[in-house]
Amino acid sequence: ESGEAAERARALGEDMQAVFDEHCRGFNTDSDIGNTLRCTLECLRIHRVRVDASHACAIVNLLCIESLARQLCPGYNVLDASEPMLRAHGYLGIDWLSTLVNVTSPLRGWYRG
Repeated sequence: ESGEAAERARALGEDMQAVFDEHCRGFNTDSDIGNTLRCTLECLRIHRVRVDASHACAIVNLLCIESLARQLCPGYNVLDASEPMLRAHGYLGIDWLSTLVNVTSPLRGWYRG
């Protein structure tokens, strides 16, 4: 069974690489994150990979944001706009964001009157 699992993982990896080679060329390349995500989900479906509820919620939210952005401002690119946050996450990890939210949360009420 471990040989079968390894083969399935290898096949998924190859297919995912093909999706990203074709659809997501990186920041500032006019990549369509919505289309990339749809192709990724199709790849996961073909390989029968389960997506847990929290990831599914994040995926739906991203698709909604992408769709809304495309309708309101066709030149706006969600991936490009997210670059600073994604790079910071890559360098600093997840803990820095929760720390930032906790530090700034007392400041959120000042502008509400």
